[in-house]
Amino acid sequence: MKKQTTVLLADDEPLIIDLLSFELGQAGFRVLQAKNGKDALDLCIRDDIDLLISDINMPDTGGFKLVKKLRASDKGQIPILFITGFAAHELIEISDLGAVEVLSKPFEPATLINKIKQILKNQRENPDDY
Repeated sequence: MKKQTTVLLADDEPLIIDLLSFELGQAGFRVLQAKNGKDALDLCIRDDIDLLISDINMPDTGGFKLVKKLRASDKGQIPILFITGFAAHELIEISDLGAVEVLSKPFEPATLINKIKQILKNQRENPDDY
């Protein structure tokens, strides 16, 4: 039996989490939720996460700090997709994090699902890049 792909959504906006959880669940993904970076890091450490989707701007531990802490852990190979209405200065910091994808808000759920499939395919083909 094929393992269901687990996606962790980290965003402080409940509406975004609910909408994306529904859409990803309909697409066949197992979806875990975190309302901030600290909770997301805890879930990444405890669970078997195939992809982390994170907002950049969250209270407590934001997306950048989350990724830095995750990369320093034994789960540092988890691919990461930022969803954000980012500013240009954030692009520089994003590129410094390594192998991080970005999807700008707003986006259609189908665009997100296609991006997820692309990231997971790339990770399977090039695991050392993540």
